[in-house]
Amino acid sequence: MLAACGGAQEQSIVDTGVADIATPQGRRLRVKVDGATPLDTNGLRATLAWWGDGLDATRRPLVFQDLRVISMTNTWPIELELAVEESPPSGAIHYALGYRQAKLVVYRDDNANSVLDFTPVLADAFVDQIVAFHPDVYVWYYDNGDFRLALPGAVDQVELSTPFTVFERSMQVESCAALDWTPHRTLFTARNPYSDPSQRGPWDAEAVMPVACPNNEPPPDTRAVWCDTNYAFRASWSTPTSTFVSEKCGSVFRTCQARRSDLSGPPTWPCPCDPSKWACVQTMFDL
Repeated sequence: MLAACGGAQEQSIVDTGVADIATPQGRRLRVKVDGATPLDTNGLRATLAWWGDGLDATRRPLVFQDLRVISMTNTWPIELELAVEESPPSGAIHYALGYRQAKLVVYRDDNANSVLDFTPVLADAFVDQIVAFHPDVYVWYYDNGDFRLALPGAVDQVELSTPFTVFERSMQVESCAALDWTPHRTLFTARNPYSDPSQRGPWDAEAVMPVACPNNEPPPDTRAVWCDTNYAFRASWSTPTSTFVSEKCGSVFRTCQARRSDLSGPPTWPCPCDPSKWACVQTMFDL
């Protein structure tokens, strides 16, 4: 639990499962959690959410890598030292320029399995709760094995162990980011990526980073189609949710994309969009 503000001397909660010396400085994150509402440290953990390879249209393109807590203060603001003990997990997308990219999220591990779990959209409560993040902090991993940090306002990337702050975002709506479907509300901030950070989720850009459509055709449940050109489209579809998810997060969707280079596409190719079959939208943000 947190000590009262201005109260007893700071103490640390230390994970003693592995000696601190086992993790080199270049594989440590030093994070301060600050904000308006002090957090109880019970059950707090941190994860890196890597952009996924997008090969499966039935899953969100995110891959989580839980981090070992070396130390965590039990005063406010909370200071965490985290060990990044492995390279990015399988399924993290590898960009052509030789890197992978992730966001850091602090969460409450309500089911105590040491993993940030996606919440099914028919659930009556969040499986785990997102409680802190900064939408403009990125962790980069390069092919040479180096981890680097990209911090807001910084021109150059810095050492992974450079201290930085994430902000308490413990209202339940923030945990909508960890549904197993994408909330429609994220399309607004994906359209406005430089809006107020306090109004943005941890990985809203994922809403416009769709996976590949199976067989290069709109899935059977497609609701809307956006034809970028007659050679490229994106499709979206929705699903029913529980009353809990509807009230906390609103509607949800998934999206996929496909491209072709030939002049005559397959019979199932949806472009030009036929309004008798789908909602034909004008931009990807309308999906």
